[in-house]
Amino acid sequence: MEKDHNYYEVLGVSKDASPEQIKKAYHSLARQYHPDVNSGDINAAEIFKEINSVYEILSDPLKRSQYDKTVGETEELYKRGVARSQLGDYQGAILDYTKALEINPDWAEVLYHRGFANYKLQDYRNADVDYTKALFLDPYLVEVYYYRGLCRMKLRHIQAGMEDYTKALEINPNFAHIYYQRGLVYLELQEHRLARLDFRKAAKLFAEQGDKANSQRSLEAIRSLEGFSWAEILEIFQRTFQDSWITVKIFMPNPIGGLLPAFGQLEQKRALNVAVFLGIIFEVCFVLGISLISQRLDEADRTGFLLLIIIGIIPFVNITITSGFARLIFKTNGSLTGDLFIAGTSLLPLGLLVFLSGILNNWIISFILAIFALCYTILIMYSGCQKISNISEEKSALTVPIMLLVSGLPFGLIN
Repeated sequence: MEKDHNYYEVLGVSKDASPEQIKKAYHSLARQYHPDVNSGDINAAEIFKEINSVYEILSDPLKRSQYDKTVGETEELYKRGVARSQLGDYQGAILDYTKALEINPDWAEVLYHRGFANYKLQDYRNADVDYTKALFLDPYLVEVYYYRGLCRMKLRHIQAGMEDYTKALEINPNFAHIYYQRGLVYLELQEHRLARLDFRKAAKLFAEQGDKANSQRSLEAIRSLEGFSWAEILEIFQRTFQDSWITVKIFMPNPIGGLLPAFGQLEQKRALNVAVFLGIIFEVCFVLGISLISQRLDEADRTGFLLLIIIGIIPFVNITITSGFARLIFKTNGSLTGDLFIAGTSLLPLGLLVFLSGILNNWIISFILAIFALCYTILIMYSGCQKISNISEEKSALTVPIMLLVSGLPFGLIN
């Protein structure tokens, strides 16, 4: 039984109950929660203890009179605080709530209202403290999670605020305002797909609740995301570049152990963008590197620039197809995004090798780099097959040579 500011409610009697009624209610609850009847039940033992404590107060006329006086005073302070808050006098409301809490510090409802008054005064830190205390006393106050989430967003505690929104939706999945607010956060984080989902949910719930104004506001937020502007394209490119840089830093020092964490830290769409971006880097490095080598050998006219572009694309496509076929044949879990990710990451070392070979006029260094890059590519392919495509070690050992073969075939087209 959670703490309650009203002892009469603990025993389930009215404030005007006679001593006999209080005694009868106490004995009924005592029999229900007695430790001998509920052996091993910790909650029952705590409830029994609380019942005894309450009965000790209410069965004593002097103690009951003092309690009634105290409760009456705290309720009066609470009601006066609510009235002041409704009139916009939040400072005065906070004074009343604080006096009430000095008498009874475990009154969750008063903590919630004082937190709201602090929130209206933009004192987000104190509001956060009050909301946290209220949730400690009653962890199912859904509106408190909502307002604490708003406070934490104002304080730029994004992760904590999102956790509060999520917790509130677990308690009440039809809380439309939370979907809208979470959509705004996703929009700020440039997670446009998730923002659309939350705005759509908010619009639907607002419409079902007859709140046309907020439903329309949610629909307008969705429409604002429908257009595909250059600014959004730039945002996607910047995010993809950052994700790719982080991905490379994770898997390049450790191609066996780092590839899966690099893939797992990205949601599907971002992983797909990274895979394509790394494939483009390979393509650029390959075309520039081969062009430089051909110029150095005075053979620039033997392989056309367009043909080089086509040849550079083929390994990426072949590795993706081979990885997908391997998953189908061996009946393992995986995805096309994972296949593309394996292709992009495994070709990156080879692309850098070709580019450096085009810049360096030293075949010995190029040969050493070729061995180094080939080893990295093999390790990445093996790790990708085993940990991203979920192919067994033995079958991965068979799949990797095939992937190397099909990725190397296009180079025979270079004259």
